[in-house]
Amino acid sequence: MKSALTALAAGAALALSGSAFAVTLSDVQANGNVFDSSASTAALISPSIELKGAAPIVFTLVVGEEDAGGTVAFNSSIANTSGTAWRSLEVALTGGTIVLAGSVTPQFGAIDGRSGDAVTETITFAPGESFGADLGNPFSQAGAQDWLFGLEGLRAGDQFTVTVTAGLVPEPGTYAMLLTGLGLLGWGVRRRN
Repeated sequence: MKSALTALAAGAALALSGSAFAVTLSDVQANGNVFDSSASTAALISPSIELKGAAPIVFTLVVGEEDAGGTVAFNSSIANTSGTAWRSLEVALTGGTIVLAGSVTPQFGAIDGRSGDAVTETITFAPGESFGADLGNPFSQAGAQDWLFGLEGLRAGDQFTVTVTAGLVPEPGTYAMLLTGLGLLGWGVRRRN
């Protein structure tokens, strides 16, 4: 129920009247995360997101008549509230394309690499990012550039989906369990021989 109310409030924030109508939010699958689109405007998708773990946040948008076949700008402040550092952050589109993967500004760590194609962009951090990252230019900082999502081939009423996922750095205990398991496996193989 809370997710449905969040989606309705977010849809109201995105569905602004006037000729600059861009896209409207039709669904949010929060998966325990937090999504707030109150900073979005008719010309910009700008949600504030809190990722509380490894589960993705997925939001679906409906293309308006004026923007069919064009592009829409995107930026987001994404907070890491999982208690575990991010190894990576991935943005993936279904039904649209990433025309421009704009700026990424980590709040603590550094970017180790970026890779992607027309539908997925993956940012890796070293050391792991404990606090979050800004995608695009949500705070109007000099030099930062918003992302552009392409709506080519989409008509008014068509939908596209944005998925944001964090890859978490394994806890030290996870490494210890992995090494113990590998040691037991090796011991078992050696014992057979």
